[in-house]
Amino acid sequence: TRQIMTPESVQMIRDIQNTLENNPYYPNLCLAKSPTDSSCEGALTFTSFLSPQPSQQEINAVLSKASVEPLFVQAKVFFENSWGPEYLNPRWARSIYRFGMPIDDGKKRYDSSTDDFDGQEEYYLDFLDDVQPDLVDMGGDLMDVYFFSYEWWGLVFRRTMLSDMLWILAGILFGLVYMMIHTRSVVFPLLGLLQVVASVPIAFFLYRVVMQVIMFNMLNLLAIFVVLGVAADDFFIFMDVWKHSGTIPSLKDDLESRVAYSHRIATRAMLLSTTVAFFAFISTTISELAPITAFGLFSANLVLVNFLLTITFLPACAVIHARFMQKRASKTQKEVTKVPQDVEKNAPINTEEVGLAVEDNPAP
Repeated sequence: TRQIMTPESVQMIRDIQNTLENNPYYPNLCLAKSPTDSSCEGALTFTSFLSPQPSQQEINAVLSKASVEPLFVQAKVFFENSWGPEYLNPRWARSIYRFGMPIDDGKKRYDSSTDDFDGQEEYYLDFLDDVQPDLVDMGGDLMDVYFFSYEWWGLVFRRTMLSDMLWILAGILFGLVYMMIHTRSVVFPLLGLLQVVASVPIAFFLYRVVMQVIMFNMLNLLAIFVVLGVAADDFFIFMDVWKHSGTIPSLKDDLESRVAYSHRIATRAMLLSTTVAFFAFISTTISELAPITAFGLFSANLVLVNFLLTITFLPACAVIHARFMQKRASKTQKEVTKVPQDVEKNAPINTEEVGLAVEDNPAP
């Protein structure tokens, strides 16, 4: 196990701190010592209790002294919870930097912390974005370097969500292409996608208005992957039954009977898979973790709404599409049967055929 409190590690920590403090953004962001003194207040770090080049003996002595009252309460913030008189070799140590507003970025001086808050926050995030690669790479084999702030966490989270959304779009595109190949249609896959999109606001209405659940965290967005999978299953079940009903002689010419047959058979199959998924998500409500419970409730609503739309919206679309295709086929048939009549009326006279007819039937 690597030791964090050695002369080499202490020097590395100080080098990392110097890298952060020498960043051009830092003087404009650091917390000032006082309203009249704009110089930066130093970091809260355990290395401030050590000499510039401490020996291992000095480090151990300072750690031992800091592990007892009254210094223990102040020193424990720099190490993990297990650190204390009986365990003086911490596995990690941290330094705390404090930043303040309003800032002066050299181009604009803000009057207060609320003056263009978004602009000041953006400047702070630019600082973190700029210094992060240097800090992470400095540890080398000696130590691992991490840093955290709520604003930086939010930025990383938004970037991660954006990249994940690209994967969602790729999954939707792949599903559309596969459904178009399977159904040999462009219309039905697009209608299936419209059904999935429509299920989200309806499920959210049930979740927020009917169930009165206020919490909606980013974990709930993962339910989109769930409903995509469930919706694809239901779509293929209905379309396979619908295509099969068109091959049954007693049903293919009776649209009403064909829809009733397809609806009855497909609903039975979809109900089984929907019930399993629905109660699987409902079972998460027994969790003591509120985000897990919220995710389960929202996902269960999505599965239920998608099922109801599949057994109502999709059959209606199938009927409209079938009637449109029948009308189109009937119109095409009329045009085909009309062409020979027009050709017969407007056909030019073939003089060679007329001449042959005269020779074959000479006048008496």
